Amino acid sequence: MEYSRLGKAGIQVSELSLGTSIDVNRLQLPSLREILTTAFDHGINSFDTAEAYVDTIAESQLGRAIKCFRREELVISSKVFYGEDYNFYKQKKPNLYGLSWKHIVEGCKNSLHRLDTDYLDIYYWNSGDSDFNST
Repeated sequence: MEYSRLGKAGIQVSELSLGTSIDVNRLQLPSLREILTTAFDHGINSFDTAEAYVDTIAESQLGRAIKCFRREELVISSKVFYGEDYNFYKQKKPNLYGLSWKHIVEGCKNSLHRLDTDYLDIYYWNSGDSDFNST
């Protein structure tokens, strides 16, 4: 596996990342751990999820699955914008989605709780320009 430095932070990130939009009803925890372990054994150290994936279930599942790894060896990223429930975004519920300081801070805090980790290595904006302009 090849690794690249991520910006000025100096984090070494595998050129491939495993996205985890996991539905607990389709993939149970032992299977997820097996997938993550196989990816990690092949050099993938970057695992990505988002607050909106499967109404937060993906973050919770990833958080449980990474317990078999040393956190220091992983690059964990999540995303903010759509909120914990995509319906908040569709229904235009203020402060429950978007890129306000309030939602970014609360979204990050909630993601950390679901992932059961002390920090995220990367926190992305999960939206297109048209979504941003409408908030």
